Amino acid sequence: MGDNNVNLPPGFRFYPTDEELVVHFLHRKASLLPCHPDVIPDLEVYPYDPWELDGRALAEGNQWYYYSRRTQNRVTGNGYWKPTGIEEPVVSSTSNKRVGMKKYFVFHVGEAPAAGIQ
Repeated sequence: MGDNNVNLPPGFRFYPTDEELVVHFLHRKASLLPCHPDVIPDLEVYPYDPWELDGRALAEGNQWYYYSRRTQNRVTGNGYWKPTGIEEPVVSSTSNKRVGMKKYFVFHVGEAPAAGIQ
């Protein structure tokens, strides 16, 4: 699962649903409430290229998990992160209400366009 200094028992696998990520991890983190186990690290992701995330983010399969603050600067030393414009609601399985929004970003190698990357 990477080298992010999380002390987990052998065989532990982290495969939460989107709803579990939002309700049991993100909402608690945003409300400054404890998360047990506290396995998702804080990471300013935008200075990093995707290949630099291993060992910094919690990795499970082909997914990386981390908390990051919103920022307009998405430029790294080798490229930039750009939102795809795709957004998916995260819906509660019990109430069928939206509990969050899932947004997707893609990494482009090279210089960001002069007009910006928003």
